[in-house]
Amino acid sequence: MWPWYAKRNGFFQGRLGGFHSSSFPKACSVDVQSDGFTVDTSPPICSQVWDGKSDLQHDVEYAPSSSKLIISWVCYDNESPIVRYRFSVKTVRTNEYVIPFYALKTLVNSSGSAIITGGGRITVKYEEGQSYHVGIEAVNAVGLKTVNWTNGVVIDSTPPVVKNLKLTFDPKNDSIKAEWTVSDVQSGVESVAWGLGTNPEDNDIKNFTDVSLIKTSILISDVPLKLGRTYFLRLFAVNKAGLSSITSSNGVVIRPHCAKPCFPFQDDLLGFQRIDGLSRSIELDVLNFTLHEGLIFHVTVTGVNMLGLKTTMTSQQVVVDWTPPESGDVVDGNLTSPVSQEFIDVDYQREGGVLSAHWSGFQDTESGVVEYHWCVGTAQGACDVQSMTDAELQTKLRIFPIILQEGQRYFFTVEAINGAG
Repeated sequence: MWPWYAKRNGFFQGRLGGFHSSSFPKACSVDVQSDGFTVDTSPPICSQVWDGKSDLQHDVEYAPSSSKLIISWVCYDNESPIVRYRFSVKTVRTNEYVIPFYALKTLVNSSGSAIITGGGRITVKYEEGQSYHVGIEAVNAVGLKTVNWTNGVVIDSTPPVVKNLKLTFDPKNDSIKAEWTVSDVQSGVESVAWGLGTNPEDNDIKNFTDVSLIKTSILISDVPLKLGRTYFLRLFAVNKAGLSSITSSNGVVIRPHCAKPCFPFQDDLLGFQRIDGLSRSIELDVLNFTLHEGLIFHVTVTGVNMLGLKTTMTSQQVVVDWTPPESGDVVDGNLTSPVSQEFIDVDYQREGGVLSAHWSGFQDTESGVVEYHWCVGTAQGACDVQSMTDAELQTKLRIFPIILQEGQRYFFTVEAINGAG
């Protein structure tokens, strides 16, 4: 019996025994093609991997001690697409993983930058002075992968340290000289700038101006200086990790240079008093007159020899200051307001090896604040953790490392010293 076949487009489709397929019309066959495939035997290529979010030429060498390191990359695969990226962090010294490989929650392109935090699965604490690699793993469509690491960053969480900042006034040349030393043990100093003001917290005379790193002193002669006014120099230093510090100098009072008495003689406080010719000093309070708060006065001395010839010299001005500086505010921690950028006092902190404090508002209208001292204790006013230490004119402090007890409350005490001591 002949088999039956379905009829399509006017033709029967089927096979008859003894007939060759070429005997049937072309419409009796159909061709179906697959969508094709590409053979890929090589993993993806990451041609560039570096630290930081700028271009490769600005590969960063240092980073602050935070839980966020940044990696940038350029990856590609000429055969099959890259379908997955994962990231990791490990130490340079031991190759130990600090953050195991994990995938970001956001879309990752073949080139870009990413902040590596661990995705909230792990609490990261980088060690000061240690180096870390950031890695990227790229996987293509056939499952082949490549892993590349950055050349590493050194953790530096401390700003540059400024020491021996000193300001002096030269009345002969009507100029100010500043001297200093700047150092940063971990990452080195990137830049230094100076500014001039009439208080230690402001550049109201001259804004910050860059100075060469090889310089440790400058002579300021192009700024008009007013007699009787006090000036402070502020040094702004930045390290290679991007951290900065601002340090204020001592204050200098601008006084005139005089070969002869600078001020016309007035005896409105006390007339000339005869003293022993061999004396070199005298206590003014024994002369029975009162110096009131804020008084500015000068002392004039006249020497007479046996022939009656005289020489008269007048001292620089003296400001009477019996009172201590006005109290300011001391803020615990290193947290700033996102709106005002001012420091916010904290009552608790997670870090167990660092203490930070900032202070402001201390002032003295008569002789100015010339120095700060600080200490740390387990009670208000106590210094049982860290004894009183000279802070010069710095208004912020970070102590690292320091051993702190969990659950213990700590207090900063700041002491302001005026020009009268």
